[in-house]
Amino acid sequence: MRMKQVLFNNLESVQKFRNSYNPKEKWVQKVSSPLKWQIVGLLKSGDKKQNEIANMLGESPKCVSSTKKRYQETGTVSDRSRSGRPRKLTFKDESYVFRGVKIKKKNLFLVQSFKKFYF
Repeated sequence: MRMKQVLFNNLESVQKFRNSYNPKEKWVQKVSSPLKWQIVGLLKSGDKKQNEIANMLGESPKCVSSTKKRYQETGTVSDRSRSGRPRKLTFKDESYVFRGVKIKKKNLFLVQSFKKFYF
């Protein structure tokens, strides 16, 4: 993998680079919500194209287009909720297990096995 030479013109860009660099993945950078709203505002004004906005804000054209698409679909620029893995136990089952453990201190083994298999 070839590393690009990066020139920094101020401290803010250095901090932005440090926060966005992840050696295990490609250049991962989460765009802040105020910046996304700024993109939406500039797009609504209509006097600049997407590429011009991207160059002006120092972001990629893909960032501008995906922000525009998300705003048109949902009316907001916030990230969607993550689905994740479904729970194995219901809240009622969990409360039953923890209640039993609180009543009987001998059941410490139960807590350890519960954490091992479900967390």
